[in-house]
Formats: sequence, C-alpha cells, structure tokens
Amino acid sequence: MLAIEQWAEGRSLLLAMVSHMMAVNASAAFDIIQLVRSEAFLAHRRASGLQTAAWHACYRKPFSVEAAALSAVQCLDAGMNEQEISEDWHEVCHFGTPLFLQELTRLLVFGGVTQREYRLFSRLAKRYYQRSHLPLMQKMLRDECPPLLDSERVMAKPEILFTFSVAFPCWIHFRKTPWELYLAARCGDFEAFESLARLDSSILQEPRLASQAARLALHHPDQSRLLLRAAERGISDTLTLAKVKFFLGGFLYSMAEQMERFAKREPIYEAVLQSAQPGYEREVRGWVSKERRKMERVKTGCRLTSMDIRKLFDAVARDKGTGLVDPDFDQQPNTIHQRLARNCWPVSDLLQSDIRRAA
Repeated sequence: MLAIEQWAEGRSLLLAMVSHMMAVNASAAFDIIQLVRSEAFLAHRRASGLQTAAWHACYRKPFSVEAAALSAVQCLDAGMNEQEISEDWHEVCHFGTPLFLQELTRLLVFGGVTQREYRLFSRLAKRYYQRSHLPLMQKMLRDECPPLLDSERVMAKPEILFTFSVAFPCWIHFRKTPWELYLAARCGDFEAFESLARLDSSILQEPRLASQAARLALHHPDQSRLLLRAAERGISDTLTLAKVKFFLGGFLYSMAEQMERFAKREPIYEAVLQSAQPGYEREVRGWVSKERRKMERVKTGCRLTSMDIRKLFDAVARDKGTGLVDPDFDQQPNTIHQRLARNCWPVSDLLQSDIRRAA
C-alpha cells in the first residue's frame, strides 16, 4: 500500500484525491512555473501568436482560468475505462461526458443530490479512487506519466499558461490573486499596478490599464518611470520548491476548511439566520444552535491540520524513495503552521461572481 493511500484513510475521497494530486505534482508545478516564466518560453509564446486579447481576458474572467486548470488535470487521467465510468455516470444524473471531479464538486457545492444519487455517487467515487486515481498516482510517483507540458493541446490554452505564469507566482510572492491586484489597479492603486507589471509586462497593453499608464506618463512621470522599470526588471525574489510546496499546502488548508463548512451545513445556517422574520429571531437562533451541536458530532473527514499536510508531503517523499520525511517540512510545528497560514489561498473568493471580483 502506498504511503499516500494510508494517509487518506478516514478522509473525504474528494479531499484525498485533490491532496494527492497537489502533493505528488509539487515538483512538476515548480518546474512548469520556472519554464513558462523563462525568457525563452516568453519569446516562444509571443512568436506562436497567442492572442493578447485572450490573455488579458484571464484578468477579467477568473472562473474561466479555474475551469481550464481543472480540465488540464482531467486530461492526465487515463487510468479508468471511459465506457465503464460513463455507464454509471448516466445512471446517476444523465451527464453526457464523464467529467467526474468537476461534476462531483459542483454537486457537493450547490446541492441537489437525492439519497439514491448520493449512494450511487459514493459507489462511483470509491471505484474511481481505486481503479483510476491510485494507479495514476503510482505512475506519477514513478515518473511514468507524461508531463503536462508535453500536451500541446493543453499548454496552448491561455488560461493554463496564465495559471502557472501569473496566478500561482502572484499568490506566492504577493499573497494576493491577480484578480484582486487587477481590480485594485483599475481603481487607482499604483502599488497593485506595479506588482502586476512585475508579474506580467504585457499588462501595460491591457486596454483598461493602458489608459491609466498613459495618464501616469502625462501627470505623474516619476510613477510612470517606476512602472516601466518594474515591467522591465520583473520579480527579484527567487522562487524555490519549498515556497511552491507551502503555497500548495496553504491551498489545501483553505480548501479543507471550506469543505468542512459545507459538510457541516454552515452556509445553510448562516442563510437561515439572515432571513429570519422579525419576531422569530430567538426561535431561529435556538434551532440553528441545536442543529450545530448535532453536526459537531459528525465526522466529515474534511478537516486538515498543519501536521496533516506535513504528513502528506512526508508520505510523498517515502513513496518516491527520497527519504522518510520531506526536508522542506523538517521544521518546528509552529513554523509550519505559520507558513501554511500565510499561504492560505482564498478559496471562498472563487465562489464569488466575475462581476464582483474582476469587472
């Protein structure tokens, strides 16, 4: 049995699969980020004719970037027979294609699952985990799986390149998403504009920010020179494999927290409290408190602590044969917790609308 399989015992299958995928591919993600941000690759990207408009649209449509990243993960999965999974899939909810993780996530988030469908989903999830996910993880641990960069169809997508060259480095270096910086820059925040220019010099050609850059050149020439210098020099801080691991660990930390909230029905309770009719607030608060006490005894398998994440990366190191522990996590527990907390990706923000986040 794989060490990562032992780590997943008693945990939510969805959380276990996402955790495995991120921890096992941490080194690959680091290599991809370095490659797509290299001068040679940037020159190749410009020569290949990647449309500037499509690239800049990624700043305004964060959900399209998220969907493309998920499809890139799905294209790696060649373990389970497609016909076999499709038969059960149609039986569950009549979907035309077996996009298992995407549709399961959607149903977990938005609900609408009957008891019969839930039982079928549980059976299918276990089958998918045993027959497809774990064999895929074994191939990746042995470096037998073709790297993502070998797929021209995947890497030709602007959203995939944007994820690795802008979105991930943005959070690692600035602890903010590029959509937050873009919105702040449009509202006149020069520091956010400068940070974006360091990440992606082509942002100066984005129509909405190009007009701001022109106004800076006219009315604030000193700031304009600083902006051009930032775009020319880029990011000075060195990206390391350890930073990428803690970034991915912080994402898992945030994701597990949100999954725990959904599993314990917290969004429902919050909505009920907000919609309580005048005169019934006390009864509603009493009912919510009673239901919350019931849910406290429910084991969701979604909770992750900083030590759980450390054990996950240690399990990957053992399965890869590189040691009993991951040297990047060989630190004091308080230090690991603080670094993970600083890297917590705002998963809840991904559930907001495009209009509110980057309109």
